[in-house]
Amino acid sequence: MTTYQWKLNGVDVSGANEDTLTVLTSGSYTVAVTNANGCSATSTAEVVTVNSNPSVDITTSDATTFCEGGSALLTATAGMSTYQWKLNGVDVSGANEDTLTVLASGSYTVAVTNANGCSAT
Repeated sequence: MTTYQWKLNGVDVSGANEDTLTVLTSGSYTVAVTNANGCSATSTAEVVTVNSNPSVDITTSDATTFCEGGSALLTATAGMSTYQWKLNGVDVSGANEDTLTVLASGSYTVAVTNANGCSAT
């Protein structure tokens, strides 16, 4: 019977005794394998980097209640790779910048992706 013991940064990962491991934490992973004859080997390290999801906020200096014909400028956290504004959960066509001038009532959100490819809404 072959046994496995995964290690994160040289320390045993508790309960990690299968031939595969799903990782959620950054670090240096190795696996020690022992075959049925008692012969052992340890893998070379695989370094895993888990990037953080971005944090995004929407701000405005305008009133968010206004009369017909008025507007408000919404601003999302700057420095993201992509933006997609949504009105009531539906993409606003062409609204792919960090600001959005709103003319209609509703619930506005923005989905963003940072330089690492991580997303948040």
